[in-house]
Amino acid sequence: TVLFGTSITSRIDSASISKGAKGRKFINVSKSGAKLSDISAMVDSFHRSNPASDDVEKVILSVGTNDIKFEKPRARKHHDSQAKLSAEARASMQKFRLPIIDLVKQVKELFPSAAVI
Repeated sequence: TVLFGTSITSRIDSASISKGAKGRKFINVSKSGAKLSDISAMVDSFHRSNPASDDVEKVILSVGTNDIKFEKPRARKHHDSQAKLSAEARASMQKFRLPIIDLVKQVKELFPSAAVI
């Protein structure tokens, strides 16, 4: 199992998880501050530098928090309706949809036998 993520997952101790995984290895490839583009680069780098990457059974992706963090919200007006704010939030999240789909496709292409979580 390989975990690609951000600071939220960077503190996960690979050794202790691998110890309890009955002979299966857990690798944490997370980086504080990583955005979707960084995680995509980490996936490529890991695949190139690990000859056993074809044996990966699971790939866990924890992404998006740093991309959202740097979004600049528009100024809110007191009279903005909840429906309008909800619609804006949905529209804002849609811009992350395609990059996340592309990342999942990349992982499936590089790790064809792995389940993507």
